[in-house]
Amino acid sequence: MQCEIIEYSAEEKSLIIRLPVLEKWQNPFGTMQGGMIDAAIDNAVGPLSLLVAPVNMTRTIKTKILRAITIDIETIYVKAKLTEQKKRRLIFEAEVHDANGVVYATSKVVNFIL
Repeated sequence: MQCEIIEYSAEEKSLIIRLPVLEKWQNPFGTMQGGMIDAAIDNAVGPLSLLVAPVNMTRTIKTKILRAITIDIETIYVKAKLTEQKKRRLIFEAEVHDANGVVYATSKVVNFIL
């Protein structure tokens, strides 16, 4: 997805990625497909999960889309943060925003340590 890691904080257990908004990810209404938004979120949570825990996999992603992401936004950022760990379950929160800090989606991601 042409992701670029912008920032990683071991102390905060957080990771920020940047990726372009591409025309091929649009639905017929001219907005970024929801599945591609989830894929962008998973591209932030995945690397972070391996930096903060043993090998694990995504179990669920629950995303709330707040605003449409259109091609004129050009670039989105995903900030993922580990918010809780209970035994083999990791809970992450993620936020999709633009360069001005406008939030387009939020997500709760649950991973399971293998």
